[in-house]
Amino acid sequence: MKNLGRRIRHARVSLGMTQEELAEKVDVSRVSIAKYESGEMEPRLSNFKMIADVLNVSADYLLNLNIERTDKKILNHLTPKSLEDMGRLVEELKAQMKKR
Repeated sequence: MKNLGRRIRHARVSLGMTQEELAEKVDVSRVSIAKYESGEMEPRLSNFKMIADVLNVSADYLLNLNIERTDKKILNHLTPKSLEDMGRLVEELKAQMKKR
């Protein structure tokens, strides 16, 4: 499941989080996170749910279940101002997450 690993990594990096930080929040080793991200190992269901929660993404997103088509439909309806506002919100959330 390399796609799962890529999505975990993408969501983690988007939040500015290290593998060590994610591992600590999920209560697994950094090596486990690295193996999840490389597709070498899959997380247990309880860890999968916690990863999704910590990364603030849905299980559908991590499993790549038709989310891309939905994302494109949503993005097509957003104005440049909306996209700019969303970008600012994301940056504010990243800053708050780093403070934790």
